[in-house]
Amino acid sequence: MREILTRRKTKMNYHITGLNGSGRLTVALMVMALCQLQAQDTRAIEQGASRQSSNTLNLEPRQVEAMALNKLIGLDDAIELNHPNHNARFSAGGMQFTPRHGPQWQWTLTRVATTEGPVTGVVTGEITPRETANRTIDYPRGGIIERYVPKANTVEQQFVIPESLGLEADLVIAGEVSCAGEFSATRQGWTWRDAQGEVALGDVTVYDAQGRTLEARMEVAAARTRIIVSAADLMAADYPVTIDPEVGSNDFRISDMGGVGNADYEAFEPKVAYNSTDNEYLVVWSGDDDTGSLADDEIEVFGQLIDGAAGTETGTNDFRISDMGATDGTDDFEAYAPNAAYNATNNLYLVVWEGDDDTAPLVDDEYEIFGQLIDGATGAEIGSDIRISNMGPDGDDTYWSSAPDVAWNATDNEFLVVWHGTDDTAPLVADEIEVFGQLIDGATGAEIGSDFRISDMGPDGDDTYEGSAPKVAYNSTDNEYLVVWSGDDDTGSLVDQEYEIFGQLLTAAGAETETNDFRISDMGTDADPNYKAYDPDVAWNATDNEFLVVWHGDDDTGSLVDNEYEIYGQRISDAGAEIGGDLRLSDMGATDGSASFDASRPSVSYNATDNVYLVVWHGDDDTAPQVEDEKEVFFQVVAGATGAEVGPDERISDMGADGSTDWQTYDVAVAWNSTDNEFLVVWEGDEDVAPLVDDEYEIFGQRLDGAAVPIKVSGYLVD
Repeated sequence: MREILTRRKTKMNYHITGLNGSGRLTVALMVMALCQLQAQDTRAIEQGASRQSSNTLNLEPRQVEAMALNKLIGLDDAIELNHPNHNARFSAGGMQFTPRHGPQWQWTLTRVATTEGPVTGVVTGEITPRETANRTIDYPRGGIIERYVPKANTVEQQFVIPESLGLEADLVIAGEVSCAGEFSATRQGWTWRDAQGEVALGDVTVYDAQGRTLEARMEVAAARTRIIVSAADLMAADYPVTIDPEVGSNDFRISDMGGVGNADYEAFEPKVAYNSTDNEYLVVWSGDDDTGSLADDEIEVFGQLIDGAAGTETGTNDFRISDMGATDGTDDFEAYAPNAAYNATNNLYLVVWEGDDDTAPLVDDEYEIFGQLIDGATGAEIGSDIRISNMGPDGDDTYWSSAPDVAWNATDNEFLVVWHGTDDTAPLVADEIEVFGQLIDGATGAEIGSDFRISDMGPDGDDTYEGSAPKVAYNSTDNEYLVVWSGDDDTGSLVDQEYEIFGQLLTAAGAETETNDFRISDMGTDADPNYKAYDPDVAWNATDNEFLVVWHGDDDTGSLVDNEYEIYGQRISDAGAEIGGDLRLSDMGATDGSASFDASRPSVSYNATDNVYLVVWHGDDDTAPQVEDEKEVFFQVVAGATGAEVGPDERISDMGADGSTDWQTYDVAVAWNSTDNEFLVVWEGDEDVAPLVDDEYEIFGQRLDGAAVPIKVSGYLVD
């Protein structure tokens, strides 16, 4: 395991990348279901009425936010919409949308007809838009209302058909697109892309008022869109009918390390924590930047606040968190492997990392665990870097710490930080790697007591056995922690180098409870070191008071072969007992039996609203148009009550052109947003969107709703 530190010093060529889609625009063309109030407003508009509806509006939080963010300005011949992240103009000639990042996109309705001819009573020529009492922008077109609805982070396009049009042939809604972005077909649908972002349009689903699906399809080219809906299904439908396109994924760039187009600077090892007070995320990573007096290859920890509702960056861009070494300008002192947890009592984060510092009596290459408190509202540092670990005597780089994780205890307002390292506390010897922990005061960042040992891999005094890569989750019901790690132990019939996942329950005071170092994974046959389990993660299920532990492993179940790594999971009770057996969660490659396709480095987060987990990883799959060694980010939804998979594996990321191994993803992390019931997935990636170049690794993200459906960031026109 000492090779971990060696790798740190040569980390400059270890990268992560993603798509700079922070200004992407997605168009949702839909015939929306109307509530009673909407139907009344529609009839009033059709009759030329200008009075406001007398109905009382019950606004949800997102509607209130939308009203605050969107400013509508009525002009003589148009309506303008101003939003912090985009502008739109609605005129008789159509809708023009200009995101902060991405190509300008213009759409004009050109035809509402059937496959046999025009639809009577529908006007497709120039019509002056009107602002309604509900703050929508409407184009009254007779039997159809073309409508635009300003949202908190988007503008939604709708086609409202309040009543049946009585069609005997298929309905066609066509529009003309004007956009300078490069057009292409993708796995999700179609895109118009420029150097800053893209416009994405997905396929369409149609359902009626009873939830029945209607037959429909979408046809898209660079300069036009067409939706075709079955006439037979429309005749049999209960109105209103909704035509709802499926929107493609929306990778967006988070980090900006060094100059754009320069592969000398990079970002890697991202993690993310959610702030329920301010509805925001903190994304942290290790990075090589040229800010201030930093030198090339001088790795520090950086952070970025992300708005939880809009998915946009907020606050200071790429703010620096760590300060390793007395002065900047040298790459001798570095910070790696950051992690973060949120404290809702004091509205602050604790960010932790492994660092090489020269604060006396520390010396170069003497890696210890450090931390920094971050103000939850502003991202400002609270105080200075905090040293957390104390491995071996100071001034001796024989002893070190690595790979920290952190969890917050809401009951006692404390953090537990865990890591793996080498210590000289008897009977331990040099290079005998075990898992350690330290309690931290939630308000001040002060250490509570001393470092304490958690794992006991193999006999003490023998550096053949080790525990590494720990993760920790807090159980607020029982006020306890579960710490998990990958370990090489001699328990039972296990042999040296037969790595499995182990766990230990701790009280709030850090004392071990229940079974000591209980085994969680079962990869392959015992006594066979060819099958292993690595890189665990853990989340607590508040509904069922249990944990889900995930890892990547090499198993011999079924037709799997040696070195065919997949993602596995195991449910663990609050007492540390296994619930059922190991669960296989990933399926990389079309068929089992090939080590060419694999999954690794999973992360898991729990959704308390829907009682499900989201497990994410980066993997190598052969689902067309992907090819071997083209690594992307994938996810699997897991039922909280049963551990059953909910649907198949799904791809999240879109790094570079499909079919090319030049663009990759690596470390991935996920956090759940309890306010909006959605997830934020982040990863390091290598993307081909100009002006980024090959091997210029940055941090990227993708929002998924609670059901793991992609959500668009600002600059989108979405449903």
